[in-house]
Amino acid sequence: MAANALDDFVPMFVRASAEWDTSTPTPTPTSLIPLSSPFLFHVFASSDSSNLVIRATDFCAYTWESNKSMAQLEDLRADVAVGGSLSDLVDYLIASLNSGNVKLVLGGLIETKKFSGATYGKLITYKSKGMPVVTISLSRITNESAGNAMGKLSWELFEAFAREHELLAKEQARSYRLSKMLEAEKAKSEDIQDQLRACLTSRKKEKNDNVSKMLPASASASLTSLDVTPISASPVSVAAAKLPSHSISFKAETRVVPAYRRAKAGGNFLEVDDGDRD
Repeated sequence: MAANALDDFVPMFVRASAEWDTSTPTPTPTSLIPLSSPFLFHVFASSDSSNLVIRATDFCAYTWESNKSMAQLEDLRADVAVGGSLSDLVDYLIASLNSGNVKLVLGGLIETKKFSGATYGKLITYKSKGMPVVTISLSRITNESAGNAMGKLSWELFEAFAREHELLAKEQARSYRLSKMLEAEKAKSEDIQDQLRACLTSRKKEKNDNVSKMLPASASASLTSLDVTPISASPVSVAAAKLPSHSISFKAETRVVPAYRRAKAGGNFLEVDDGDRD
């Protein structure tokens, strides 16, 4: 809130039911006069933000009004014991009216030739169960004043509806534009994905074609480079061809032992090696 607690006050419309005040006796039993019609409250700040105005009507039998000055609001804040400033009281009042915990209590029922019905009303509201209760007294207005009040309330209600409708129309138009932009971006993304998919498929096919063209030539070159031995060559000839020219000959030599190296033992001649002689 600003320095003045009502500078930023947004007009409110609140629907509430009415009931009879049973705490005080009335000449006519209230049970014989049902209050079936709901009441519409209009809460707003005066043009100079110096007063808080509350009006309520059922557009039929009753129209009520309260006009609270800043000094009266300060007294109300002290009675309710909410916060430390008028801004706290106004914020709490707004929250209470928006909570749905609102009712109109009527009392002082009289029946005369000039006047009939309730003589006083009270707006009772609170934020939630256990929280402080705000009670604002209302004065009944009749005849031409009541007609003027109902006419102004109806016009203000239409103006509020027109503002909400305009905001809704702007939001719908904005939402429509965003949905079209989203559809365009989605179509663009799908087109890019299709192009990318086609490009990848084309490259893959081209790569496979190149591999297929290169495979016979490379395979032929690999086969011709191999050293293949003719099948007609026999294993012996092949093995002989692979032996070196200086291979060791395994042909045994016949050695003749000299007579002086022979010895006779048990009728047998023994060959004595030179190493044994030594």
